[in-house]
Amino acid sequence: MKCHRNPIIPGFNPDPTIAFKDGRYYLATSTFEYFPGVPIYTSVDLVDWTLIGHALNRRSQLDMRTVECSGGIYAPSLRYNERRKRWYMTAALVLKRSKMAPHDTTPNPTGFYVWSDDINDETRWSDPIYYDVTGIDQDLFFDEGNGKIWLSWATGIPDYVAPKGCYNLAVWTVEIDLKTGDSVGEPQLIRQNTSFGNHVSEGPHVYKRNGYYYLMTAEGGTETEHSEWIFRSKAGPRGPWEDCPHNPLIYNGQDKHVMQTGHMDMVEGGDGQWWAVFLAVRNQKGVLSHLGRETFLAPVEWVEGWPVVNGGRKVSLQGVVGPPRSPNTQSWTFRFTNDLTKKGWYHLRTPLKAYHRVENGHLLLKCGPHALSQDEAVAMLLQKQTTFNGVWRVEFAFSPVQMEEEAGIAVWWSKWAYCSVSIRGGKNKAELVFRKPAEHGDGFEESVWDAPSGTVTIEIKAEPSRYSFYLLSAGARTPLGMMSAHLLVRTRPWDSKFTGTFLGLFAQGYGGFGTNNLARFKSVEWQGVLGED
Repeated sequence: MKCHRNPIIPGFNPDPTIAFKDGRYYLATSTFEYFPGVPIYTSVDLVDWTLIGHALNRRSQLDMRTVECSGGIYAPSLRYNERRKRWYMTAALVLKRSKMAPHDTTPNPTGFYVWSDDINDETRWSDPIYYDVTGIDQDLFFDEGNGKIWLSWATGIPDYVAPKGCYNLAVWTVEIDLKTGDSVGEPQLIRQNTSFGNHVSEGPHVYKRNGYYYLMTAEGGTETEHSEWIFRSKAGPRGPWEDCPHNPLIYNGQDKHVMQTGHMDMVEGGDGQWWAVFLAVRNQKGVLSHLGRETFLAPVEWVEGWPVVNGGRKVSLQGVVGPPRSPNTQSWTFRFTNDLTKKGWYHLRTPLKAYHRVENGHLLLKCGPHALSQDEAVAMLLQKQTTFNGVWRVEFAFSPVQMEEEAGIAVWWSKWAYCSVSIRGGKNKAELVFRKPAEHGDGFEESVWDAPSGTVTIEIKAEPSRYSFYLLSAGARTPLGMMSAHLLVRTRPWDSKFTGTFLGLFAQGYGGFGTNNLARFKSVEWQGVLGED
């Protein structure tokens, strides 16, 4: 019998959190600097997932116009509370990560929650309620035994200096007033990792089962030492905690195919079977995955009061018998309609104003004042890449009227790492430009030709190790250039390491001057292969 295929939600979908209600599973993931924030997926079988909206879908909820790469929304937690008949999503907003000077300080991440009485209608999510404590990876636990609500999160220990090569990040909890977000009493440290990986402890989730409180944490950092640990207590969500005898629950280490397993959440289905979802990456011959951190699935069994994940084995691309196996191919043609974000299109940061519209099945993008090189709300729409192997085809037309005015398509990771084909205003005529990161150094390289007139069709062939770009015209397929995939995931100090690869459609003015000139995108096609059957 065939097993389900991992990942269950491929592409950039890290930090999964899951809940079960009325025969359906609901799952949310991190979005970082992309808007709208926190996609909500639903499924009845844990394999076939449908995007139904986003918890953070308007500027009053999420204003991150100039957030840095890999800033934004971190690690949501999704819960349904039976007593209140409401859904709750809690997360953190990171606005700034870098320092202007060695003696500079960065603002702490801000934690908050939003609620909804109808998870299927994204307009019903409330505006944020903010907490009194700062940090990342917030989790809400509703103790139905006494009605108390506990917030757990990760932040540093004041005045603690971590050993060299390690980080000061530990797990805390505090009781809160749900109506205001105010703390009730003093925060308490409940988990400090002093021995595994880089000593990070983060991503807490608290559960209650058969009289025990369980604290589950991601340990060792989100790189190769990423793992998941669990502890239990009879006393309550503040501990004291007993270590699980078979910690870590999951840890793949330097595996050949799947690495960085961790940041896990668990749920009990309607049939009593428990499941775990967690992030992992599909490394490519020792190179970091340019698709980013994806959502994986494994079964959970309870043995002597402790969860055993995936039978205690390493996580692989082949899951278990039970859930159906997803199709091997993934193909679609997108004709543009007004509900773009419900179809998986994202903005880069929170837009101040509308820079696009849909007209007669075309996406019209106005040349915005911000360039791809800036930490701003660029005039750009993006769709996640979900398979290593595939072909994109994009039809668009653009006639620049100003020097350096530019519109086109990009394989996008961040402003530091992308590859684009565009039409740009030249000195005397329009130019067709192929731009990619330099193999050596930190800049970009360009190849320039005279731009063809009318509608242009660009094909991008994606492979695990590279992207190849072509101009399609009059039956001809003309190569434009190639980019090695490893250029997207270099680990320079400023690189964006928490996200993944998108296909981006963009239009930009020059020198801070936006224009009313429009780029017209007719269609986007994708034909992808998920993996071997």
